Amino acid sequence: MRSETFEWAGPIIGPRMDTGMSGEAYLSGIRDGIVPPPAVGPLISAEIVEVARGEVQLICSASDPQFGLLRELDPGMASLLVSTAITCVARSLMGPRQGWATVESRASYLPPASPRVGSLTATAAVVESSEGRALVTGELADDHGQVLMTVSTTLSVFEREYPRP
Repeated sequence: MRSETFEWAGPIIGPRMDTGMSGEAYLSGIRDGIVPPPAVGPLISAEIVEVARGEVQLICSASDPQFGLLRELDPGMASLLVSTAITCVARSLMGPRQGWATVESRASYLPPASPRVGSLTATAAVVESSEGRALVTGELADDHGQVLMTVSTTLSVFEREYPRP
Protein backbone atom coordinates (compact mmCIF):
# COMPACT_ATOMS: atom_id res chain seq x y z
CA MET A 1 0.00 0.00 0.00
CA ARG A 2 1.28 3.50 -0.87
CA SER A 3 0.12 6.98 0.04
CA GLU A 4 0.84 10.46 -1.20
CA THR A 5 0.16 13.87 0.33
CA PHE A 6 0.23 17.38 -1.08
CA GLU A 7 -0.37 20.91 0.13
CA TRP A 8 -2.12 23.83 -1.54
CA ALA A 9 -3.00 27.40 -0.67
CA GLY A 10 -6.75 27.16 -1.29
CA PRO A 11 -8.90 28.07 -4.29
CA ILE A 12 -9.46 31.72 -3.39
CA ILE A 13 -5.96 32.99 -2.51
CA GLY A 14 -4.47 32.95 -6.03
CA PRO A 15 -7.43 34.57 -7.85
CA ARG A 16 -7.59 37.38 -5.29
CA MET A 17 -3.91 38.12 -5.88
CA ASP A 18 -4.25 38.44 -9.64
CA THR A 19 -6.52 41.50 -9.64
CA GLY A 20 -4.78 44.03 -11.85
CA MET A 21 -2.17 41.58 -13.16
CA SER A 22 -1.85 40.49 -16.76
CA GLY A 23 -2.28 36.77 -17.34
CA GLU A 24 1.38 36.41 -18.26
CA ALA A 25 2.46 38.12 -15.00
CA TYR A 26 0.07 35.91 -12.99
CA LEU A 27 1.49 32.70 -14.53
CA SER A 28 5.06 33.94 -14.09
CA GLY A 29 4.16 34.55 -10.43
CA ILE A 30 3.03 30.94 -10.07
CA ARG A 31 6.21 29.70 -11.79
CA ASP A 32 8.40 31.89 -9.56
CA GLY A 33 6.58 30.95 -6.32
CA ILE A 34 5.12 34.44 -5.74
CA VAL A 35 1.51 33.46 -6.49
CA PRO A 36 0.26 30.17 -4.99
CA PRO A 37 -0.47 27.50 -7.61
CA PRO A 38 -3.99 26.15 -8.02
CA ALA A 39 -4.59 22.89 -6.12
CA VAL A 40 -4.45 20.80 -9.30
CA GLY A 41 -0.75 21.66 -9.81
CA PRO A 42 0.60 19.91 -6.72
CA LEU A 43 -2.04 17.19 -7.03
CA ILE A 44 -0.78 16.11 -10.47
CA SER A 45 2.86 17.09 -9.81
CA ALA A 46 2.81 19.66 -12.62
CA GLU A 47 4.89 22.83 -12.67
CA ILE A 48 5.08 25.73 -15.08
CA VAL A 49 8.54 25.67 -16.66
CA GLU A 50 8.19 28.37 -19.31
CA VAL A 51 5.61 31.08 -19.85
CA ALA A 52 5.29 33.85 -22.41
CA ARG A 53 2.29 35.54 -23.96
CA GLY A 54 0.67 32.79 -26.02
CA GLU A 55 3.11 30.02 -25.03
CA VAL A 56 3.34 27.71 -22.01
CA GLN A 57 5.32 24.61 -21.07
CA LEU A 58 4.48 22.41 -18.08
CA ILE A 59 6.45 19.47 -16.78
CA CYS A 60 5.05 16.64 -14.71
CA SER A 61 6.83 13.75 -13.02
CA ALA A 62 4.92 10.65 -14.03
CA SER A 63 3.85 8.65 -10.99
CA ASP A 64 1.81 5.52 -10.26
CA PRO A 65 -1.55 7.26 -9.62
CA GLN A 66 -1.48 8.66 -13.17
CA PHE A 67 -1.62 5.21 -14.76
CA GLY A 68 -4.75 3.14 -15.35
CA LEU A 69 -5.63 -0.51 -14.97
CA LEU A 70 -3.51 -1.55 -17.96
CA ARG A 71 -0.44 0.30 -16.57
CA GLU A 72 -0.64 2.90 -19.33
CA LEU A 73 -1.00 6.65 -18.84
CA ASP A 74 -4.66 7.28 -18.13
CA PRO A 75 -6.27 9.20 -21.05
CA GLY A 76 -8.01 11.47 -18.56
CA MET A 77 -4.66 12.35 -17.01
CA ALA A 78 -3.15 13.04 -20.43
CA SER A 79 -6.11 15.25 -21.26
CA LEU A 80 -5.84 17.07 -17.92
CA LEU A 81 -2.17 17.89 -18.52
CA VAL A 82 -2.71 19.24 -22.05
CA SER A 83 -5.88 21.12 -21.13
CA THR A 84 -4.01 22.69 -18.19
CA ALA A 85 -1.33 23.94 -20.61
CA ILE A 86 -4.04 25.29 -22.93
CA THR A 87 -5.78 26.96 -19.97
CA CYS A 88 -2.48 28.61 -19.06
CA VAL A 89 -2.09 29.88 -22.65
CA ALA A 90 -5.59 31.34 -22.46
CA ARG A 91 -4.63 33.01 -19.20
CA SER A 92 -1.40 34.36 -20.74
CA LEU A 93 -3.45 36.21 -23.38
CA MET A 94 -5.63 37.98 -20.84
CA GLY A 95 -5.16 41.46 -19.52
CA PRO A 96 -6.42 42.53 -16.13
CA ARG A 97 -10.16 41.90 -15.72
CA GLN A 98 -10.53 39.65 -18.74
CA GLY A 99 -11.98 36.16 -18.96
CA TRP A 100 -11.91 33.36 -21.51
CA ALA A 101 -14.01 30.46 -22.73
CA THR A 102 -13.40 27.39 -24.86
CA VAL A 103 -15.36 27.56 -28.11
CA GLU A 104 -14.28 24.20 -29.55
CA SER A 105 -11.68 21.55 -28.75
CA ARG A 106 -10.46 18.42 -30.57
CA ALA A 107 -8.07 15.81 -29.16
CA SER A 108 -6.08 12.99 -30.72
CA TYR A 109 -4.64 10.28 -28.48
CA LEU A 110 -1.51 8.65 -29.85
CA PRO A 111 0.54 5.69 -28.54
CA PRO A 112 -0.11 4.87 -24.88
CA ALA A 113 2.69 5.61 -22.42
CA SER A 114 4.02 3.08 -19.94
CA PRO A 115 5.07 3.94 -16.37
CA ARG A 116 8.68 4.16 -17.61
CA VAL A 117 8.08 7.46 -19.45
CA GLY A 118 9.88 9.46 -16.76
CA SER A 119 8.59 13.00 -17.03
CA LEU A 120 5.77 14.32 -19.17
CA THR A 121 5.87 17.68 -20.92
CA ALA A 122 2.70 19.51 -21.90
CA THR A 123 3.16 22.46 -24.25
CA ALA A 124 0.62 24.82 -25.76
CA ALA A 125 0.93 27.80 -28.08
CA VAL A 126 -1.25 30.21 -30.00
CA VAL A 127 -1.22 29.39 -33.71
CA GLU A 128 -3.48 32.23 -34.82
CA SER A 129 -5.22 35.10 -33.02
CA SER A 130 -7.63 37.85 -34.05
CA GLU A 131 -10.42 39.94 -32.52
CA GLY A 132 -10.87 38.10 -29.23
CA ARG A 133 -10.41 34.59 -30.68
CA ALA A 134 -7.34 32.36 -30.61
CA LEU A 135 -6.52 28.98 -32.12
CA VAL A 136 -4.27 27.11 -29.68
CA THR A 137 -2.52 23.79 -30.19
CA GLY A 138 -1.22 21.65 -27.38
CA GLU A 139 0.65 18.40 -27.08
CA LEU A 140 1.87 15.98 -24.46
CA ALA A 141 5.22 14.24 -24.89
CA ASP A 142 7.27 11.84 -22.79
CA ASP A 143 10.90 12.47 -21.87
CA HIS A 144 12.01 10.62 -25.02
CA GLY A 145 10.16 13.12 -27.22
CA GLN A 146 7.38 10.67 -28.13
CA VAL A 147 4.16 12.69 -28.64
CA LEU A 148 1.32 11.04 -26.72
CA MET A 149 -1.55 13.45 -27.40
CA THR A 150 -2.34 16.50 -29.51
CA VAL A 151 -5.15 19.00 -29.00
CA SER A 152 -6.48 21.88 -31.08
CA THR A 153 -8.69 24.41 -29.27
CA THR A 154 -10.44 27.64 -30.21
CA LEU A 155 -10.65 30.14 -27.35
CA SER A 156 -12.58 33.36 -26.85
CA VAL A 157 -11.09 36.13 -24.65
CA PHE A 158 -13.48 38.82 -23.37
CA GLU A 159 -13.86 41.67 -20.87
CA ARG A 160 -15.23 40.58 -17.51
CA GLU A 161 -16.39 42.35 -14.39
CA TYR A 162 -15.06 41.04 -11.10
CA PRO A 163 -16.74 41.72 -7.78
CA ARG A 164 -14.83 44.10 -5.53
CA PRO A 165 -13.02 42.37 -2.63
